[in-house]
Amino acid sequence: MGAVSAEAKARAREANRVRMAAIRAADPEAARAKWREHYARNPEKHKAKVQAWRAALDPDVARERARRIRLRRYYGMELEDFDALRAAQDYCCAICRTHEDDLPRMRPGDYSNLYVDHAHETGSVRGLLCQSCNLLVGHAREDERVLSAAIQYLAIHREQPTS
Repeated sequence: MGAVSAEAKARAREANRVRMAAIRAADPEAARAKWREHYARNPEKHKAKVQAWRAALDPDVARERARRIRLRRYYGMELEDFDALRAAQDYCCAICRTHEDDLPRMRPGDYSNLYVDHAHETGSVRGLLCQSCNLLVGHAREDERVLSAAIQYLAIHREQPTS
């Protein structure tokens, strides 16, 4: 039996890809169930495959892919939506108005120093904040009364300049 040519292998792979796409399109839930069952029987094989794939990725490509996935999963937004929001806010924190270039880099290679602020009850995105302002809102439990009380507290205890 002779060796199979690279072209023949490529044609077979493409035909299999098309066939599997048709099967998934016809009954997506059955295809997902079959995949889950296959994965459950061979978890180590699949983990090794994913690790090899990730290791082969360019670090910059992997970082952008992870950002896209995170934005989509947690906030329902695309990277382009994030960039549009940054531009609408003049690349500044929505609360303190500090420009993102003047904020400390929390992790090397971060795309932006602004974080998505969202309402935890509804999940809707409110804007982009620096880490300090995001923590401020979070530690106040998104409660306007707590923030108002903090403002009053600071006003009462404001140090008077010495003459």
